[in-house]
Amino acid sequence: MSKFFVKLAGFLVLVLLAHIGTSFLFPVREVVQYRRGLRKRFEAGQPVAFFGDSCAFSWNGEADMRSTPVLLDELLPGRQVADFAMIARNMDDHLQTIRFMEREGYRPEFAVIEVNLRAFAEPWQVRPQFRLTKEKLITGASPLFLTLGFRPLSVFKVFELAPVDAAKAAGIPIEVEGIGAMPFGEIDRLLASEEVDMATRIALLYRVSYMLDIQPSDPEVAAMQACARLLKRMGVTPLFFFEPIPYDVGNDYVGPEFAQRVQDGLDRLTEFLRQEGVEPVDLSHCVELGDFLTDPVPNDHLAAAGRLRLAECLAAALCEAAPPSARP
Repeated sequence: MSKFFVKLAGFLVLVLLAHIGTSFLFPVREVVQYRRGLRKRFEAGQPVAFFGDSCAFSWNGEADMRSTPVLLDELLPGRQVADFAMIARNMDDHLQTIRFMEREGYRPEFAVIEVNLRAFAEPWQVRPQFRLTKEKLITGASPLFLTLGFRPLSVFKVFELAPVDAAKAAGIPIEVEGIGAMPFGEIDRLLASEEVDMATRIALLYRVSYMLDIQPSDPEVAAMQACARLLKRMGVTPLFFFEPIPYDVGNDYVGPEFAQRVQDGLDRLTEFLRQEGVEPVDLSHCVELGDFLTDPVPNDHLAAAGRLRLAECLAAALCEAAPPSARP
């Protein structure tokens, strides 16, 4: 029996050595390409890093398709912007990217981080296509772990690499301001249903997206505060900004309480950032209603004029935050 175990141990050692060898010789292409793409975003050592989601981009075939970080880059001569804006990103995604930057030795002067109030809403956090688990792992894990552990752990499904199952997500109860708890799937169905009048759908969308009861235990809050702490530890000045919000639409379809409930949420986020010694910049009112994209009503995505106005506000905030000797 002892010989059997000796042979088994020897076999396992050979398998382990073979795995280590093949992992270094043939790394997972998906991992290599994703991390290489992140490195290219800051290979010039840009002094400003921009973190945002789809709100930074154009979505309706405008003549001017420049994104907010591209416009900001053009407004800051000598202050090139490393663009980390990507679709469906939230604070935890940003945190993993900042950890990647730290390991790679990238230390910009400023990190401009969009705070999208909708990302703190429960529907955003449970929506399967927004749970970018694999991307977070590839970005945040150490190179050695990814080289040796990514392939076997994903094959044997030791941890979740795929988004949350859609059927499970549909049953998660979501608390809706003024209505009560509703299953996530029912909210999605009502928002997409042509049998429900447009005014009701818009009111539901704005209640779910903006009228939030944000708590310190919210994982987005924890990730936001962790971003602030890590950036400060890296010697990077964080500039968190509240993205523009179409207040007029919310007030029209929900009522006058909409603006106050939104302000309550922003005040809570301000409180959480101040706990980390960071004062956010409130740009939630910085654009006009006509500068939001409409599909079918104004939403938080900005038209070209809105993106330019936001970039101008951010450029002014960066100049204000810079030492007097570094201001243009």
